[in-house]
Amino acid sequence: WQHPVEQPLGAEIAAWFRRQEGLRARDDAALLDTAFRLAPAVLQEQTGQPGAEDPEYVVLRQQRGMCRADRVDTVGAALAGASDGRLTAGAIVDAIAELLGEDRAELRDAVTGPLRSLVADGFLLFPDVPA
Repeated sequence: WQHPVEQPLGAEIAAWFRRQEGLRARDDAALLDTAFRLAPAVLQEQTGQPGAEDPEYVVLRQQRGMCRADRVDTVGAALAGASDGRLTAGAIVDAIAELLGEDRAELRDAVTGPLRSLVADGFLLFPDVPA
């Protein structure tokens, strides 16, 4: 494991199993119909040249638990940042598609895999599954 972890890990391991159960219970449509919330203590890091229009890369980093760090694209960063439990992931993705001038259906299809990863790793939390 390449990151420091917060001890003890028992609660984090139990939360991982709850997240897996939540993911197994939802197909892609149900996943997009869920209003996720960003986990506490998640920071976004951006690296790039000063003055550049876009960062070279964006990393979401947990400050608690397993202290994971995942590189995300613009859509993943925007989805995480907008996930406050009020809008569904699908509504957020639709808004992102409109802002980027992309096809909503294509972006919804493309985002389900990365969305599942963000949930599995504990960056995004189900509203009905405790952290």
